[in-house]
Amino acid sequence: MEKKRLSDLLHDLSQPLCASVINLKVLASFLEKDKLDLPEIKNIVADVEREQNRAVEILNTLRTTIKEI
Repeated sequence: MEKKRLSDLLHDLSQPLCASVINLKVLASFLEKDKLDLPEIKNIVADVEREQNRAVEILNTLRTTIKEI
């Protein structure tokens, strides 16, 4: 049961991390093209912040789960 829980948490962790990578690639492409759509850039930064906060939450849950093993 614990292995399944850890596997689920690792899967959950990969989602916000992958989303952050994608958003940062989009942001980089905007900057490379000198396309400074500030509202869109602000949205991307907010998305990355939200995704990283979610990743931190998952890591905290993972830490707690490991301590229980």
